[in-house]
Amino acid sequence: MTSKLAIYNGALRCLGERKTTLTEAREPRRLLDDVWDDDGVRKCLQQGQCNFAIRSTQMDYDSGIEPPFGYQRVFAKPDDFVRTVGVCSDEYFKCPLTNYQDNNSYWLADLGAIYVRYVSDDEEYGYDFSKWPPNFTSFVEAWFAMQIAPRIKGSETARAVTQQDVMRLLRAAKATDAMEEPPGEQPAGSWSRARHGSYRSDRTPRGNLY
Repeated sequence: MTSKLAIYNGALRCLGERKTTLTEAREPRRLLDDVWDDDGVRKCLQQGQCNFAIRSTQMDYDSGIEPPFGYQRVFAKPDDFVRTVGVCSDEYFKCPLTNYQDNNSYWLADLGAIYVRYVSDDEEYGYDFSKWPPNFTSFVEAWFAMQIAPRIKGSETARAVTQQDVMRLLRAAKATDAMEEPPGEQPAGSWSRARHGSYRSDRTPRGNLY
């Protein structure tokens, strides 16, 4: 099963280094700790946007916040939010909104409720290592290796080679994940690319997760 130590040792394997432990007083382990503590897994989840980490929620607007102009209702993003996958006006996620704004910690719209799919770093979603597919684990290991490669190998050439591996593994993870989507469902990535940071339509509660 994937674990913090397994990710560390997978990253070291990518670099041709010997295994470590979580307590070993050794430079590679300390470097990997730095990557881990700097939201390393969260950053990988943000890039991967895989089904196991995606959470769906119906959200009510926050009646305690009144925007001075523009969209009149504010929806606070959940604490476990990593990245938006889709924002819709219906509970079946068939009608993407076309009129809303993504504003840092909030979404703004004119509806009473919105339906959101997002990448979550909750321990029951993105941080549940037991749900990680093998190819996503391989991507995370390679990404961690890429972060420490210059310090371990001492050259940018090592980083460049690892970058190629990371991108290849990320593409493979996304391709496998896309094959598990229901027939006819729009790929999650295209929603995010088309909509992220831009304005978007409407129909009418925050917190029912399913």
